[in-house]
Amino acid sequence: GFRSDTPKYLLANEKEEEAVKALEKIYHKDQVAEQLSLLKKEKEMNAQAGKLSYKDLISPQYRRRFAVGCFLAILQQFSGINAIIYFSTSIFEDPNDPNSRKPQIYTVIIGVLVLLGAAFATVMIKKLGRRQLLLSGCVVCFIALVLLPIVGWAAPDAGAANKYFIF
Repeated sequence: GFRSDTPKYLLANEKEEEAVKALEKIYHKDQVAEQLSLLKKEKEMNAQAGKLSYKDLISPQYRRRFAVGCFLAILQQFSGINAIIYFSTSIFEDPNDPNSRKPQIYTVIIGVLVLLGAAFATVMIKKLGRRQLLLSGCVVCFIALVLLPIVGWAAPDAGAANKYFIF
């Protein structure tokens, strides 16, 4: 549930001493002062920035960030992976064996792979950076999702190959 004892929350509510204690639980002792300073700067910037309106999103100051955010959301939808995950059980159904449990097993495998991919990305984000990880992930997904219908069209009985492209 909701936790109100995060360092950011405590500092926002004028509980600096408790914020320091919370930071000490998260960071090494020599990093606490630096993190506290960063939180204070962020609090100051937020206080100075004030509230943004929808009109502000298209102002020159925020236009690029807004465009990148919209592009990423659109890219995710057009990748088609959400549709594949949603319909995965139907995609993996075998018309010759309608009582097979394989479609459910393959759907679970997709879920596990998504989870492992998220865990891998969390670890690699510090090493590679968000941009590099996003671009390389998009390229790999693009290649797999382009090859999926090509292989399906060229060899309609290549079900195993299609599974690997989806995975």
